[in-house]
Amino acid sequence: MSFTPIPGRDAWGTIAGFVLQVDFTIIRWLNLEQSETLELESGEDIDIFREQLSADGIDETRLMEQIKRRSKTLTLRAPEALEAIVNFCETRQSNPQSRLSFRFVTTTTAGVEQGWQHEMSVISTWEAIRRGDFSEQERDTALEAIRSVLQTSHKARSSSTRSVETFARLHFLQ
Repeated sequence: MSFTPIPGRDAWGTIAGFVLQVDFTIIRWLNLEQSETLELESGEDIDIFREQLSADGIDETRLMEQIKRRSKTLTLRAPEALEAIVNFCETRQSNPQSRLSFRFVTTTTAGVEQGWQHEMSVISTWEAIRRGDFSEQERDTALEAIRSVLQTSHKARSSSTRSVETFARLHFLQ
């Protein structure tokens, strides 16, 4: 007699996600500078922060990383990406005294959003902006296109007050 399990009921994907997060945690810990502190499950999965004394008091700089194991391509309209952006916006609002940055670390590649008419995907465009690959005019045009994608994405995915208010204030995109 042979047992036949129901497909997709194992915990392989969940466990692999936890292992990936542990792997990145170890890497971040090993590369930590003396003035940095590593926190887990604080702002995001992994936070690295540094406090420095300044003329105005203590300045905090924090890099918040969300770690996601995915096999499908990722677009900015994916629920995980939208939720991460909303969470980061809310964290920035709650912590105006801190210089925060966010990194979405994943095992997948960037997909192309439906209706996106530009050379690179939205995520690749955002990354190019971060790297400083565009002129100021190209950057401004790209940011406006990304804002438009985010604002229209939220309407299709969520009607929560939290998301509506957050995506209405996308001036933070710089």
